[in-house]
Amino acid sequence: MPPNGNFASGHYSTGPGASGFNLVDVTSPDLMPYVPRGTKALVFLGLCSGDTPGFESAINPYKPYASKTFGFYLMGDVLSLLEKGLECTLA
Repeated sequence: MPPNGNFASGHYSTGPGASGFNLVDVTSPDLMPYVPRGTKALVFLGLCSGDTPGFESAINPYKPYASKTFGFYLMGDVLSLLEKGLECTLA
C-alpha cells in the first residue's frame, strides 16, 4: 500500500480527490483498477539499474493501464541509499 494512504483495503480513498488532488501513489499494478476516472497514478518502482530485464518486467504489468498512468517514479531518497553504501550506477 502506498505510504500516504491513497488506498485502504485495496480501494481508493476519496480524501485526496475531495481535496482537489488528481494524482495518486501506486506501488502495485493490482491497485490500478481502483484509480478513479479523472485521476492518474504515479507508480513508484524503487529501481535504479537502468533499462534491464528487471526494469521491463516491473513496468510491463502497467501497460494495460497506460491511460491511467501519469508516470513512473524510479528511485526515492538517493541520499539514504548512499548512507547505506548502495549506489545507483549509470546504465
